[in-house]
Amino acid sequence: MVGLNTLFQGKVSADEFLRKYWPNHPLIHQAPIGRLDSILSIPELRSLEVLVDSYKTPISMWNRDGKTIREVKGREAIQLYRKGWTIYMAKVDRFIPGIGPVLKQLEKDLGLRWGAGFCNAFASKANMVFLKKHIGRKSDNGRRDCVCAGGR
Repeated sequence: MVGLNTLFQGKVSADEFLRKYWPNHPLIHQAPIGRLDSILSIPELRSLEVLVDSYKTPISMWNRDGKTIREVKGREAIQLYRKGWTIYMAKVDRFIPGIGPVLKQLEKDLGLRWGAGFCNAFASKANMVFLKKHIGRKSDNGRRDCVCAGGR
């Protein structure tokens, strides 16, 4: 199961993270992606196409200009992604049951009430990252996000 100790892999313990960093100070940590195999093996996360097919509500898309925003459904998102658009899917955990145990463990580790966490998915042409709201560093939009899984 992926919890704080798995994410930080010896850089800091879960207790140290809670004491020194959470929720006001960023912790930047790079470690082998293999520590997240239990997340990366979730069938809906094996490819962007499968993730998009699993997502049952409109998908937000941003163009490279940073100003043009559209909502599309399903495979239209893949077509725009291939043209350089960025994909953002809110609360993908509603459609991907395998993420539930990861969220529950992180909520427990962070002392959050059950159901407080959710997982968003973001894909740009260069990268795919899965963000967990209210954990870790402060993002450009003022929310606290943490990378739960990623890859190229």
